[in-house]
Amino acid sequence: MVAVSSGPGSRQNYQTPADFMRAADAKFGPITFDLAAEPHNKQHDRYYGPHEFVERGTAEDLMLITRSQLYSPHVKFIRTDKKKGAIYERRTPNHDPHAVALNSLVQDWSDLADIEWLNPAPCTCKVKPQHVRQSGEKSGTAPNEGVGQGQQAICPNCGKVGNARKAHSLCFLNPPFADIAPWVSKCRFESLDGAHILFLVPASVGSDWFARDVWQRADVYFLTGRLSFDGKAPYPKDCMLIHYHPQTNGSCQLWDWRCQATRIDSTPTSTDA
Repeated sequence: MVAVSSGPGSRQNYQTPADFMRAADAKFGPITFDLAAEPHNKQHDRYYGPHEFVERGTAEDLMLITRSQLYSPHVKFIRTDKKKGAIYERRTPNHDPHAVALNSLVQDWSDLADIEWLNPAPCTCKVKPQHVRQSGEKSGTAPNEGVGQGQQAICPNCGKVGNARKAHSLCFLNPPFADIAPWVSKCRFESLDGAHILFLVPASVGSDWFARDVWQRADVYFLTGRLSFDGKAPYPKDCMLIHYHPQTNGSCQLWDWRCQATRIDSTPTSTDA
């Protein structure tokens, strides 16, 4: 999730519940990329981070103590609240060295799949193969974009060449709930290019974005049982998990993810036997 619009104290800065993620993993398969995250709430080591953090509040809320802080180029006055007084907005650039890239909305999600060797592999190196650019292929092509079934790839460790294919990739996205529309539109169009995305949002079925970018364009799972993002209290609205993928039939169904999570938690381990 991306910490935007409400600052570090916002529920949007919390991590998606671990028990829910285990249930989603069991139902849909493992997550291979988090499309909007920070180091403390990422669902995979590969993730896109926000390009900036946006906080709104009074000068006291934002700890704008000095005049230079108040008139910083990153801070601007936005409105006057009758009770709180002047409300400011502060935008802070993100410098996350661990993120694959920043500003997820401008990235190409449909090419996030890793590639894997077709048997037999040309080597035993424990590194991921890379696409071999063919003659005449445009230089702007992403490293793995040209890889399809049986395309050539090279081992970056030993240099051996063999046949490879794109591995299945499942992306996860829990966007800032205050601004869902651009994210859901991005999901819809990226899925048309082959992206597989699990999109967790409030079940706002009366919204324009649901009618435009979700209804009959993705598989929708209305969650039975509310989620707790802070580990203390349930989120006050019902949520849904939207599965964008090229083979969607636009189905809608209820999903009691708690039953799946309970089955997983109760499965005996080898140490219990």
